[in-house]
Amino acid sequence: MDITNGLQIKVARVAAGLTHKQLADQSKLAISTIRRIEVEKNCLKSKLVTLNKITEALKEHGVSFRVEDGKLVWEKDYSDMS
Repeated sequence: MDITNGLQIKVARVAAGLTHKQLADQSKLAISTIRRIEVEKNCLKSKLVTLNKITEALKEHGVSFRVEDGKLVWEKDYSDMS
């Protein structure tokens, strides 16, 4: 089952205002890992622990994820912006 593709991760990263390097640093992953996941058509090929690190880092920037109809959906909370 295809839960999501890497484009969801990329769009969420951009919405959070993060570069590849910033997300890599905050998730303690290599930049190449972030880039690889962002181009994957099926993120389930990546290890769950890797995806968790990414989503936790994005969560610190107001991005939350949920599964809806078998797909990963993200949303950005802009209410805390100055």
